[in-house]
Parts: sequence; structure tokens; C-alpha cells
Amino acid sequence: MARITPDQLDKCKIYMRVDTDAEDDLVTDLMETAVEYLDTAGVTESWNRRYSLAVQSLTLHWYDHRD
Repeated sequence: MARITPDQLDKCKIYMRVDTDAEDDLVTDLMETAVEYLDTAGVTESWNRRYSLAVQSLTLHWYDHRD
């Protein structure tokens, strides 16, 4: 399972425009799911700019479309 650092979480929340810590657990779970999704698709975890953008984009999409 992916380990999301506090710095990665903060950057993702900025990208998502999430201002509170109330849903940190949800955002972290979504980020970990995005990392696993990309891994399954054959994308190697690297946390460079493009990889981070892919994780943030997937996380935002799933966050916006949750039930």
C-alpha cells in the first residue's frame, strides 16, 4: 500500500482547494487508491511533477464524485 507523506497530502489539498483537515483521512485514502490505480496501469511510482499531477487529478475526480 502507498504511504502518503504529510507534504504530499498538503500539496494535494492545495490542488483540490480543500482548506480544512476534517477530511484528511478520506483524501489520504483516495490518494493511496490513485497510486494503486496508476501502479495497476503500469505507471511506476516516482512522485515527479507529472506523477503528482496524475495522483492529484484522480484524487480530485473521485473526491468530487463521491456519494
